[in-house]
Formats: sequence, C-alpha cells, structure tokens
Amino acid sequence: MAQSTTAPPSTPTVLQFSSCPSNCSINNLTDNLLNEILCRLPCASAFQCKCVCKLWQSLISHPYFIRRFIHHHCRTSDHHHPLPFTLVLRFSYFYDNYRDDSKGEIHPKIHVVSENTAFQSNSFCLNFLPRFQSNSYWSQLPVVASWKDLLIIGSSQPQTVYFICNPLTRQWLELPPVPKYLSQRNTLVGFVLDGCADAQAEYCSVNVASAQFEYKLVCISDAGLGLAKRQSSASAWIFSSVIGEWSKSEVPLSLFNPRSVETEGTNGVAFKRMLHWINGKAILVYDPDSNNQFRSVVLPTSLRTTNARRLGVCQEHLCVTQLKPKQNGDCVTVWKLQDYNNNINNMGTWCLEFKPCLGEMVTVDSSRPFWYTPELLALHPYDGGVVYLRHRNHVYACNLQTKMLKMVTNEIVDQRVLPLVHPCWPTPVPSARSNSISPAN
Repeated sequence: MAQSTTAPPSTPTVLQFSSCPSNCSINNLTDNLLNEILCRLPCASAFQCKCVCKLWQSLISHPYFIRRFIHHHCRTSDHHHPLPFTLVLRFSYFYDNYRDDSKGEIHPKIHVVSENTAFQSNSFCLNFLPRFQSNSYWSQLPVVASWKDLLIIGSSQPQTVYFICNPLTRQWLELPPVPKYLSQRNTLVGFVLDGCADAQAEYCSVNVASAQFEYKLVCISDAGLGLAKRQSSASAWIFSSVIGEWSKSEVPLSLFNPRSVETEGTNGVAFKRMLHWINGKAILVYDPDSNNQFRSVVLPTSLRTTNARRLGVCQEHLCVTQLKPKQNGDCVTVWKLQDYNNNINNMGTWCLEFKPCLGEMVTVDSSRPFWYTPELLALHPYDGGVVYLRHRNHVYACNLQTKMLKMVTNEIVDQRVLPLVHPCWPTPVPSARSNSISPAN
C-alpha cells in the first residue's frame, strides 16, 4: 500500500521584536511620515491626537498638515460618500438645559440629528461661550444662523451681540455690538464668506488652513416699520471682517416682507457667494459683489402661498420644499432652481422634482404615523428626495422616492431647524480686526 508523502508542516515564523533596533519607536519617525499617518485618520481622531504630545499638537495644527489632510480626504470621497451633516434642532425652553449636578451648574443644551460621529450623543452644549455660562433656568439659546459647520449665536441682552462658533472645535469669536437693538425673533441673519465658491474644493485653499479669509454677517430687521408711515425700506446691518465694524444699508420694502419672517425662518442660505432668504412671494437675495446689493428671485405661482416652505441647498442647487395641506391628503413638493448664477439677468428656471402625498407614506412597521398635518423642517442637503418632518414631537426622515418614513428622534424640537454640513476638516473661526479668537479647548 502506498504511503502518504505529505511533507510535515513547516515551523511558523516568529517575529522577534527584541531584535528590533533600539530606536524603532513612533517617537523616532520623521515629521513627514507622521503627517502621512495622521492625515489618514478620521477628523475627530486627528483632533484627539493633538492631546498626545506637544509635537503632535504642533504637527496637526500646522497649515501644511491641514492642507494634506483635506487633499487626502477630498480625493477619497465622492458623491457616493458625501460629507456628513447635522440638523440642529433649536431649543429655547428652560427645561432643555443640561444640569451638571457635580458643579451645581446649568448649561444650554442643543439637540441634534447628526451623521457626524462627534455628535452621536444627539446633543452638545454651548457652555464654552462666555454669555451662556449661566446658572439660570431661563437661559435662552438663540442659534440664529449657520454656515457649513459654523453656528451664529445671537444675544440681545443688554446689547445685540453675535458670536461665530464651531461647536466641534469650540472656537468662538464675539463680534462688536450692533449699533441698534435687534430682536432675534424678527431679524433675518446670514453669514457668507467673500471670495469662496460653495463647492467642497474651497476647503483645500490655504486661506482655510490658516483661518485667514474675509466674511460678512448680514442682519435685516423689521424694527420700526410699523411706526413710520412713509418708510419705504427696512434696515440692514452688515458686519465686514475687512473693516471690523458694522455698516447700515437699506432693503426696499418691495423686496422685503416683514410678516413672513417668523413663519419662514431667519437663517440665510449661502449659495454662489450670495445669501438667500425665502420671503413672501420671492426669495430675497443679498449679493456682496453687486452695487445694488439686494434683489429678488421670483417663486413659481404654486409656491407663492402661506403654506410652510423651507429654503435649502441640495446637490449644488437652490431648492424650496413646501408642505401643502389638501382634503385628499397633505402633499410635499420639492422645487429645484436650474441654471441659476449671480448674473442679475439670469435668475434660473424652477423645476418640480417631487410631488407625493403623505398618505402614501408608511413606516417600517407599515403603521400610519401622521394623524394630522405635520410640520416641515428641512430638506436633506445631499438627497433631494428626503425631507424632515415633525409630528407629535417626533422627527421623521421622509423618503419621497421609496415612500418610507423613519423616525430619527423623539425629542421636542423647534419648527425652524438649522443644517450643518461638516467638511473634511473643521472650518476655523475666522478672525476680525480688533478681536481675538478664543483658543479651542
């Protein structure tokens, strides 16, 4: 009988770490090699690595590393893996504060629905801002606007003051007080960078890495309109980082409808280096590069109603979402503005993208969640077929294509929601003349 000729198993190779050179340590790696390793980490992990040692803190904070990090992550991401985003569910009620019993302190808390792992706890605090380090149950949270991953916080007591902050890096900047008192509830607010397009590639610029770029904060108030019978314009206060102070401009009342401020929201949408607010029968536009700074974009006839409307940017287009109550079922429509640019002679063309009825929507368990008309919150910044609705203090993601509903949070939320789109690297808080930035904690 033939015998097996199988060779005996070979002895596995054992790595002898003791034979490694004595200088084989991560501390002995060159700066270039460390940069290549660290720039491949997720953003939150890279920020945490700043705490390892002074060398790593210096490397990660250097503009070269930031540019290298952005280049690597922007190159590896595409439309199939869009940047994460967060919906800021604004709170203004005393019972939404966070109490730290160990210190006997009460801090303002903001609830979010987020795809960013840094915000997966569904909330964050603004206790790093000096004016919100309050022990009062009645501390307010006037988060009035957003731009990319920056928040604009307003305070009206005793003066109207605005903060620019990044909730991830906890950097913040307090702007000089506005010369005139402005009510946060009835003031349109918008933040826009000068000289930057809205594409993802803007974060690859050296200006972002070094936190040196120009910006403007625009506040349009209806204060005093009811007192002056012959008043033909509203006041617009504009802060410019170039001169480091506020200037006053005028918005013709033919373009500005003060009655729609509370219902339509106050957050200005930055797109193509301009600010946009849905206001009455049109979209109010602020163009910092135009001599005639304010103009309007006419809405389609079906959007010129008092029904709930929300303005946003999706897939590099300006979009308007509307919720229309009907007897045979509430209807959600999404309109996209095609071929729109900053040429005053080309206002673009409106195209209807979706028009489904909410009665056709079902949840995962095939139940009917809406027993009355829900509230429209926001449009998904990447998927134009997904809108966010509020019903009975629950927030639902409504997919207009698949007709499916998914509850994303059961927290009590404000009707006006602010979007945050998180770039590859957190946007540094820009500086202003005669003001300094608080260091990140």
